[in-house]
Amino acid sequence: MDIAEKIKNTALGRGYTVDPVVLAERLEEDEKRLRLYKSVFATEAGKEVLIDLMVEGGLLSYPEIDDALKLAHCEGKRAMAVRIASSLGLNFEQIVQMYSIEKE
Repeated sequence: MDIAEKIKNTALGRGYTVDPVVLAERLEEDEKRLRLYKSVFATEAGKEVLIDLMVEGGLLSYPEIDDALKLAHCEGKRAMAVRIASSLGLNFEQIVQMYSIEKE
């Protein structure tokens, strides 16, 4: 049984009223999107862009900002960097290693 089938069965088993066909299609789309992310960021150019996104997104830093709107803007950038890193399956140690390569 593949991951999409397991998730579908779990969701239906918990009483969610989800159309199994639509759910399976969405899961296939998600899996395709993850493959695309991994493909793009596996290249040297993609790795450089990823490092830039993580640095600009403040993935390993926290801004000292008092303005709520500016802080929300920074958090939005950070959330996008977190989403990309998570999609690629990067753990904390890998992210720190990428940062140290950037600073060399």
